[in-house]
Amino acid sequence: MRNEAGRPARDAVLDRFWLALRDCGRDVPSLLRTIAQQVVEVIGDGCVLTTLTADGAELRPEVVVHADEAVGAAMRAVLGADNMRIGEGIAGSVAADRHAVLLNDLEPDIVGETTPERFLPFLRDHPMRALMVVPLVAGEQLVGTLGAVRTTAHDGYDAADLRMLQALADRAALAIADSLAAPTTVSAADYEAIYRYNLDGVLLTTPDGHILAANPAACSILRMTERQIVGGGREALVVADDRNLGPALAERAASGHATAELQMRRGDGTTFVADVSSTIFTTPDGAMRASVIFRDVSDEVTSREHTVSRLAELEDMADRDPLTGLLNRRGFAVACQHVLASADCRGLASQFVFIDVDHLKAINDTQGHSAGDAALVSVGSAIEHAVREVDVAVRLGGDEFAILLGGTALAEVERVIERIDDILRADRAAPPGLAISVGITERPAHDARRLDELVDAADRDMYQHRMLQRLRSKHRSDVEE
Repeated sequence: MRNEAGRPARDAVLDRFWLALRDCGRDVPSLLRTIAQQVVEVIGDGCVLTTLTADGAELRPEVVVHADEAVGAAMRAVLGADNMRIGEGIAGSVAADRHAVLLNDLEPDIVGETTPERFLPFLRDHPMRALMVVPLVAGEQLVGTLGAVRTTAHDGYDAADLRMLQALADRAALAIADSLAAPTTVSAADYEAIYRYNLDGVLLTTPDGHILAANPAACSILRMTERQIVGGGREALVVADDRNLGPALAERAASGHATAELQMRRGDGTTFVADVSSTIFTTPDGAMRASVIFRDVSDEVTSREHTVSRLAELEDMADRDPLTGLLNRRGFAVACQHVLASADCRGLASQFVFIDVDHLKAINDTQGHSAGDAALVSVGSAIEHAVREVDVAVRLGGDEFAILLGGTALAEVERVIERIDDILRADRAAPPGLAISVGITERPAHDARRLDELVDAADRDMYQHRMLQRLRSKHRSDVEE
C-alpha cells in the first residue's frame, strides 16, 4: 500500500520492519543485515550501519550493502576496512552530536575536497549525491549510526525520507540493544506471578477492545469481577466521550504502543482518572493481542491541577526575554498562532529561521560573561531591527534565536539575514569575533507540523550548513599542511 507520493505507507512499513527484526531473535549478525537490507528496500540505494565499539571511542562498520551488488562490493572495500573515530567525519560527528544529517545535491568538487584520498576512486566510479545519517540511540545510550546513500545523480532525499530513516533507526536501536543484553532467565511461572501480584491493573485484550483476562488488581480497582470485566469489554470501562481515547488508540495503531490519562468507570458507576499504557504484540501462534496496564491517579491529577492553578495565579505573565527584549518561548508560541493562521487564510507559505550564536562559550571563557551577555544583546538587537513589523522574533534560550516570517517567500528571508549581518558588523558594542549560523525551513500553507517541529527542522538545516563549513575548513587546513 502506498501514499499519494508513491512511498510505502509509513505504518505498514514500520510494522513489517518490526516483525522482521523480531524474527531475527538474538542473532546479532542476522539482525544487523536485516536492518540494512530493509533500509535499502524502503529508502534506497545503499545502507551503512555502524555500531559503537566497547570503549565507546569508535564506530565499527558492521554492514555495508547496496541494491546493486557491484556497488555494494566497492562500498565495502572502502567503508568496511577501518573503524571511524567518534567526532570525525560525517558518521562520527552524527554519533558525537546525536543529530541527524541530510545532505543533497553534493557537488563532486565538494565531495572530493572533504573525502579521504582512499575513497576517491570509488566516488569517481559511483558519484554519491545524496546522504542521510542518523544516530542509533536506545534509551539514552548510543548504539551506533544508520546511514542511507543514493548514487544516482538526480534522485535526492527529502524530509519524509529522513523521518522514515529516523523511525527505522528508533526501532533498530532498541532491537540491537536488546539482542546484546544478557539472555533472560525469567520462567513462565515468574511471568504469571508478575501478572497476578502486580499492584497495577493488567488487562489482556484484543486490539479491537475485547477483554480476555484481568488480574486481581484490575478487579479491585474497577470493583468488578473478572467475568464482569471480560463481559463488558473496553466500552464498559472507558467513558465514551473521553477526548483522549481516540488519539491514544490512533497512536497505538500507528506505533504499537501508547500512554494516556483516561476517564474509567467502576462497577458501581463512579469514575476515576487512570494512567493507562498499552502495547500491541503478536503471540507465537500469530494472534494479535494488547496488554493494558492502568492505575488510579485521581488524587495525583487533582493535586496537579491545584498546583497548576496556584502557579498560574503567582506566575509572572511577562512574555519577553529580560536580556534581549525579544519574545520568549511562550510569547513566540502565541504570536505565531496568529501569524500562521493569517498566512493559511491567504494560502501563503511562511519561513522559519533558526539562528545560533557561534562560539558563545568561547566568548564567555575568554572575554567574560558580561561579553557573552553583550553578544546576545547585540544579536537580539540586530534581529529586532532587521525584521519587518509583521514578523515574529524570539530568543529560544541560551544562544538560540528564531524568526517567523509569515506569508513570505525565501527571497525576503535572505534580505533579513543580510540586514542582520550588516547590523552586527556595524555594532561597536558587539564583542570581537561575534558571528551567527543560520538555518531555514519553509512551512507551506496549512502545514500540520507543530511549531517545535518547524523550529527543529530549521535547526537541522543550520547544523548541516555548519557541518559542510567544518568539512571545508578541515580540508583547507589539511591542504595547507
